[in-house]
Amino acid sequence: MSNGSLAKRYARAFFALGLEQGLVEKFNQDIHSFLEVTELDSGLLSNAMLNPIIKVDERKKVIAVLAEKMELHTFTTSFISILLDKGRFLLLPEIVSIFRTMADENAGRVRAIVQTATEISAAELADIQSTLANTVNIAPEKLIIEHTVVPELLGGIIAQIGDTTYDGSIRSKLQDIHTALLQ
Repeated sequence: MSNGSLAKRYARAFFALGLEQGLVEKFNQDIHSFLEVTELDSGLLSNAMLNPIIKVDERKKVIAVLAEKMELHTFTTSFISILLDKGRFLLLPEIVSIFRTMADENAGRVRAIVQTATEISAAELADIQSTLANTVNIAPEKLIIEHTVVPELLGGIIAQIGDTTYDGSIRSKLQDIHTALLQ
């Protein structure tokens, strides 16, 4: 069985438990936060969790301490421990991504990736959120924007929602002009 299908099976099982317990959003927050912590300092903790030299029981103790400090739900802690027991901890990033998508669909949320050449104000981000929400016919509060600054854009904006990309960057306009002049 491929890692992708294994990750889906684990994500679906954890999601089903979340639905059953009414804790989908808590589980989503927990595993996403846990993944972020494991990836700090170039993935130092993640590498330690994958290191076969360190006994599984010792790795579980680290997870227990982290879970307590992070106030993770006991089901989340158990789920992460199961991944360790089964030698599937490497799948955690993919499981988190799949679970997040399932949680978003369940809540009617849509995610957008927005890139700008410079930092933008909260008001500008709210305007972008409203415009994009209208474009895909959802309420603005259901559109989650992940904003990054990409100086290479020179100006303008690139927004991606699902498989659709809206490119209003100056870099792309200059490329269009360059192509037109060459013809």
